[in-house]
Amino acid sequence: MMSHKEISSVGDFLNIINSTLINNRIALFRGQRDSRYGINSSMYRLLDRNHLIKSKTDDDDDDDDEINHAKALFIARKIHSDFIDNYQAYPDVKMLKDYTLNDIDVQIIAQHYGLSTRLIDWSKSPLVALYFATEPYKELYQSNAEFCSVFMLPQPSNLGVDLDKIKHLSLNYLRSKTRGCLNFTSKNLMKAIHDEQELHKLIILTENNNPHAMDDINSFDRKSNLLLKVYNDTTNKRDFSGNQIRISPFGYAMEILMEIIQHADFPDFRTKEKFFEEYINYSRQSSNFTRDISTIELISSMTYFVDPLPLSGRLKNQQGVLQFSNSVTKEAFPISHFNEKNIIRGWGEPSDNSLMEEEIFRIDIPLSNVNKIHQELARFGITRDFIYPELNVFTKTLEQRVINKYK
Repeated sequence: MMSHKEISSVGDFLNIINSTLINNRIALFRGQRDSRYGINSSMYRLLDRNHLIKSKTDDDDDDDDEINHAKALFIARKIHSDFIDNYQAYPDVKMLKDYTLNDIDVQIIAQHYGLSTRLIDWSKSPLVALYFATEPYKELYQSNAEFCSVFMLPQPSNLGVDLDKIKHLSLNYLRSKTRGCLNFTSKNLMKAIHDEQELHKLIILTENNNPHAMDDINSFDRKSNLLLKVYNDTTNKRDFSGNQIRISPFGYAMEILMEIIQHADFPDFRTKEKFFEEYINYSRQSSNFTRDISTIELISSMTYFVDPLPLSGRLKNQQGVLQFSNSVTKEAFPISHFNEKNIIRGWGEPSDNSLMEEEIFRIDIPLSNVNKIHQELARFGITRDFIYPELNVFTKTLEQRVINKYK
């Protein structure tokens, strides 16, 4: 855990940002009022509060776990579909003319009005994130919390797959080797997911029409050539460049299967065959490609962001960017992800370059300094009526401002 002088001012906080984001690196920021929690969506928190998400233990019943998972997906889908059926009756959501909202746009609107969704709020501005971290919250001071936090997610490069070092191949290994952040418009993200769904359907159809081709253990070349032909045929029909959306381990493996077959140094034929068997088994088990946008799971270590349309002044002032969480039943970054290597509780130059290699940081600010920092932010124009530029917020802020000045 990196600690020098504790953060007691906006200047201290910005010193950390500037010393970490060297060489013109950019980052996204998220403020949270309690450092004891990881990063997750409001839909995840809703399901968790209602005991539909459980941590796996040795005593867990697999059947109960599957039932709860099915209930969780049903509830997420039902909330989304009911909102779609009813939101157009409210005039204040008709924000854009001559534009047809897609399902991700609808989730953005739902999030704006307080409905639980799979989206996670981030900002391009560290000061906006600092505002949310230090926003007054009476219940927090009645808890045992010591710090509020600002999470900083630098924009990393894609680490890729090192074929020369592959020894024991598995799809989990391959998924772990592709990291980074991708930005989409809502329209392009919808298209990318739809393209993957169509590809997966075509592959399943090909397998069903050629069942014997998949069952003969000695026909590895025939199986791989068959699937790669389908893959190549379909990628020629879509804008695949930069897509990197995966809706199943099967679909994720397709992109790199050709390279692995052609270039990877398999210890023996059986290892090669074992990889392919795992690849086929995943495809048979997955029903993910039939889900809608509210519950579909993205199988990747990539982090996906949506640049929202200017649906409100709030999004503009907050410089908002929305993370499309890979799963509605999993955290984006659980609390266990943060440790002494990526938690910063003081400011000063990092002692070595290892700090620059971290994927995400958590900057902890003592609660004893929150009020002072929040008042500083107000002097810099980061106020409640700036963050929430709605008339009802402005009237409350106006009252308090006049009282503070003249009482």
